[in-house]
Amino acid sequence: MLPSVSVIASFALVVGLLTVTPGLDTALVLRSAAVSGKRRAFGVIAGIQTGTLLWGFLAAIGVSAILLASAQLYDAIRLVGPHTSRGSVGG
Repeated sequence: MLPSVSVIASFALVVGLLTVTPGLDTALVLRSAAVSGKRRAFGVIAGIQTGTLLWGFLAAIGVSAILLASAQLYDAIRLVGPHTSRGSVGG
């Protein structure tokens, strides 16, 4: 059964609003630009986009299912992840 046109239109409206609403990434970029300058802000943007693309790729190949099944593996990645970036928020 296909959704009705009104359901699709409502979904598109909500998704559109959520897409243009600033989030934590925007706040991080703005903070980096204000505190450390344009060069640092572009580094933050590159890091955010790289992480998003990597997450999308890994999700597409099923790593998400593996991480959901293994709490220990998820915790290990969560703990190691912040220590692998060169441009950490506090640094």
